[in-house]
Amino acid sequence: PACIAPEEHPAIDQFLDLLGELETEPTPISGAHIEERMQKLFANIPALHENPVAILTIHKAKGLEWDVVFLPGLQKKSQRADTKLLLWSEEWSMDDTAEPRIYLAPIQHATEKEYPTKKWLSKRLRDRDIEEMRRLFYVACTRARDQLHLFAEVKAGKDGKLTTPDASQLLSIAWPFAEPFFAAITVQNESSGTLLKMPAPSVEDRLNVLPSLAAQEENASIPLSNFRRLPADWHPETFLSDVMIPGNTMQSQTAETTDAAHLLRPQGSLHARAFGTVLHALLQPLATILRAENDAKALHAAITQLQRPAELRLRQSGATPGEAKISAGKIMYALESIAQDQTAQWILATQPSIDSALPEFEIPLTAMLQNQAHSVRLDRMFLGGAELGTNGTSHLWIVDFKTAAHSANGLDDFLMEQQKIYRPTMQRYADAVRAAYPQAPTIHLALYYPLLLRCTWWAADRN
Repeated sequence: PACIAPEEHPAIDQFLDLLGELETEPTPISGAHIEERMQKLFANIPALHENPVAILTIHKAKGLEWDVVFLPGLQKKSQRADTKLLLWSEEWSMDDTAEPRIYLAPIQHATEKEYPTKKWLSKRLRDRDIEEMRRLFYVACTRARDQLHLFAEVKAGKDGKLTTPDASQLLSIAWPFAEPFFAAITVQNESSGTLLKMPAPSVEDRLNVLPSLAAQEENASIPLSNFRRLPADWHPETFLSDVMIPGNTMQSQTAETTDAAHLLRPQGSLHARAFGTVLHALLQPLATILRAENDAKALHAAITQLQRPAELRLRQSGATPGEAKISAGKIMYALESIAQDQTAQWILATQPSIDSALPEFEIPLTAMLQNQAHSVRLDRMFLGGAELGTNGTSHLWIVDFKTAAHSANGLDDFLMEQQKIYRPTMQRYADAVRAAYPQAPTIHLALYYPLLLRCTWWAADRN
């Protein structure tokens, strides 16, 4: 940023805002997509350049607008097309009831005359070219918001009459409108005895430019408005400040792959991972049920309704029908147990949020941490009290669900070991949240084990 002039910052901000918008859209970002959207992005050009002028072909200017448009050289002829070996055209009948016909006309021998079909097809294709030129001229003229300036040169014959432009010139399209202006100039020239014309620069004038430049002082410098000299004592910061980047779930999945060296993922067999993934996914529906049902029978009935979706998810993960049914039964038993656990009820209950725009579960965040982009997805985040299970807004709780299982023997040692393993990952979650929400209160990190009905937690470090 220090190398860029301050007046250019708004244009850069606009471009970065555009990238932020693209990241939140479901369409994958590509170079073509960015280029397409940039065509609709207008920077404050006068602030960047004293005399902004865009020189474009008519095709390139399509879809754009300017306050003032100049169209020079309307009398120029389009490049003559080479004689084609074969002319062809698909033609429909006037009533459009019959199938279209294809007319072919090969090139004739040099000693032959042009036969009727060839002559007709040539005229037919020329008429199409003229219609295309009309469309092109319309596009060019409608690029202007306030002013349109047309330039053309018309020659007069020996008799003094103006030469009518032919169909290969854009001027031919505007001729019914432009002819009176040229006729008036011709009459004025005849009465004054002079011919008004723009003097063309001579070759000598152009060649004398280099000697005139060489005659300048040897130490003459050319000002470069787009370069800035940094102060002699300037030094780059070791790290830029941590900031949030707008993101979505798709980005989080991509970035998690990049952060694989930093963020640990649970290991195990394919079946075990599928079991954990499905149980994890059903915790949010369980939260909805717990908030709606107070009666034990109604609660049990509602949880039972989740068995079929659990089986289908397990089948999609590669489990056989029998394996899926057994695993789904275990998941139902786990959900029934979780529903009775007070800590789980507190975690899954409706709690205050640090940002009402965020989802309650599976919260995606992307942030710049020490000059690197990191994307995370939080299982659960809410405001609560200072201790586990207490309500309030004094602390921000980040909870990660872990589906590991363990026997009752040595359970406390197991939980301490798990805390040690996942502490770096959870700390990165806290850093991303602080970058996104600098005003966040003290952050507590927690690992909840649905199969063990246990939770271990600790206060996040402040870097």
